[in-house]
Amino acid sequence: MVREWQRLTRISIWSSLLLVILIAAPLVAPTTSQPSQTQLEQRRIRMLESALAPQTAEEAVLTWARGVKTRNGALQFAVFSPELRSKREADYVAANWVTGASSPWVESYKIIRQEQDAEGWEFEVEYQLASSVGSEGTSIDRIRVEQLPLTEDHPEGWYITQLDSAPTNLIF
Repeated sequence: MVREWQRLTRISIWSSLLLVILIAAPLVAPTTSQPSQTQLEQRRIRMLESALAPQTAEEAVLTWARGVKTRNGALQFAVFSPELRSKREADYVAANWVTGASSPWVESYKIIRQEQDAEGWEFEVEYQLASSVGSEGTSIDRIRVEQLPLTEDHPEGWYITQLDSAPTNLIF
């Protein structure tokens, strides 16, 4: 009788333990959550910006100018230093990442001056403006470019750290 009671007690203990494990298992089971749509989009943007990271000062300026010509604020923003991004991001967001105006538009651009100093490069880019009636003159950007190391905010490369546009320029 005692042995039977011991056997039943052991079965009861093991049953109780198994029940606790089965109930608690879902609570402690590792979960693999899927990234949110926002996280996936942020990752995609970081990967695109990494691919666009300018390897030379001139490449940074030409990427900027191409963004101006195509009115692509995201392309322009991709070559900004983190400090310049923080200063200008609200403007780009407000413009829905489209810059400039439909008329006049940038017909062409060229670097008209470049000068190196101890910290980086200074460039002047001249834009030929046009409209449906013909030439609308020129506009000039003065651009400072510096080489920046790899950080959480951007890959290593050359980035625009200062941008001054002529008063008649269409770019903000």
